[in-house]
Amino acid sequence: MAATSAFAGGGARHFKSGAVQLGDDGRTAWVANELADLVASVDTRSQQVSRHLSQLGCGPVALSVSSDGDRIWVAC
Repeated sequence: MAATSAFAGGGARHFKSGAVQLGDDGRTAWVANELADLVASVDTRSQQVSRHLSQLGCGPVALSVSSDGDRIWVAC
């Protein structure tokens, strides 16, 4: 399988996961924080946490975000 860019022409997005994920528009970064047991949404323009999901009970280490930004999958 050949490696491909995370962002292809026309805004298409390939499935990927990791501790930090950017939304398709680049305005939101989702961050998995294992030690704090939370996932934070960061506004990349203001560099402020806009929301967080806490007390997940598993210490998230990675996540993936749907292309429309409506869903996040968390790996612990």
